[in-house]
Amino acid sequence: MSEIAERIRAYRYQEEQLLSSLRGARHQTNPITAEATRGLVGELGAIVSEELLGLRSIGRRLGRAIVTQGEKQRSVGLELSIQAQHEVAIVSINEFLRKVSERTGRTHEPGSNKLMRGIVRAQGYVRLETRITKTIAELRDLEIKNLVYNNDFPNLGEGESSAILERFPRLSTVRSMLPEVEPRIRKFLRESLITVFGQHWENNLKSKFSKEFPRWSEKANAKGSRDPLDGQTFGELIQTLKSFSELSRILSSKPEFYLSLKILSSARPVFIHPLELRQNDIREDEFRKITLAIHTIIGTLEASR
Repeated sequence: MSEIAERIRAYRYQEEQLLSSLRGARHQTNPITAEATRGLVGELGAIVSEELLGLRSIGRRLGRAIVTQGEKQRSVGLELSIQAQHEVAIVSINEFLRKVSERTGRTHEPGSNKLMRGIVRAQGYVRLETRITKTIAELRDLEIKNLVYNNDFPNLGEGESSAILERFPRLSTVRSMLPEVEPRIRKFLRESLITVFGQHWENNLKSKFSKEFPRWSEKANAKGSRDPLDGQTFGELIQTLKSFSELSRILSSKPEFYLSLKILSSARPVFIHPLELRQNDIREDEFRKITLAIHTIIGTLEASR
């Protein structure tokens, strides 16, 4: 097995251990021991309650409730710890995948973004167990691919995309997530406008953005579409969502989605073409914030389907 496959297998083993820990955390409490503990604390609570208030039954229920709540909090704490480890692992996996590509007969330059796309897609699910399971499946698929380091491509550094990947690895990762999140936001915006304005929503869009509307329509027509939203860039989609006060009720029902939109709105320069205009890669803290916002949007919209 190649060095790259061994590395990916190690990531898979790590994720499998996290999955096992997650499932074990939900069943680690011995039901007999737990019931005995609840009973003991319940009786102590009953005694104290009877001495102070003369209400033994209330004290018993209170004592049992304290133990039950403590068990729930420990379970939640373990799951949060596993989630944090998983998210750190995802960053590490993507950092590694930036350095490798699949070698095929048709490939003549690196394509790291294609490899990362599956890992990114796996993070779009709401349940942590599903995210880990999907990540394991993606890693299994990567293990059997013919992967090589990007430095092994003979024309590395000659192609524009290769140079950008080398200079801006975090930025390249964020940009590779656009094909997953952009269509979802476009669909959500379209459905929201129809909900609020009805089938003539395009008139409201034209009225609100009279200068931009012809350009959007022209770009959409070039793509073979008559929907002006298909002519919008990622940043313009977000701006449109925020510009209609009539959509506030829909957005307020998804606070985590709205907050994520604000994060991406403030990061609009990251999504502007061309990349060559940038002098530096995005900072690590900004990278984490943006990727978390994208994952949140994907997960929220998937859950509401």
